[in-house]
Amino acid sequence: MSVLPIDVDIICPACSHKALLAADCEMTGYMFKPGKITGKASCEHCGYSHRKLTVVNADLYYQFPVGDRMFYARNKGNLRELLEFFKDRKRWDEEGCWDFPKTFYVHRDEIVKKIEGLL
Repeated sequence: MSVLPIDVDIICPACSHKALLAADCEMTGYMFKPGKITGKASCEHCGYSHRKLTVVNADLYYQFPVGDRMFYARNKGNLRELLEFFKDRKRWDEEGCWDFPKTFYVHRDEIVKKIEGLL
């Protein structure tokens, strides 16, 4: 795992449109942690700005339910990567890495359709 600067699309706390959070985050391939991310937020729609905003998964702009879980993507680029991952029927096989929930593999086709709808 490494810490990288990342752009995360979030729901603007002021207007509920898409906003941007620029943060440093621990990355592992397609996935990232922790459940809370702190960074600089800005919204082009309403002009909202916050120098040190902390968000949780529920604040991410790209999210939808899959079975009994929630599916999250950091941004549009991450959505495209995830689309290819599930469309190509890949499996996470990196040793010592967090895997996707089994529910995501069972509902691959549903995930592909939902991501295509968002893109």
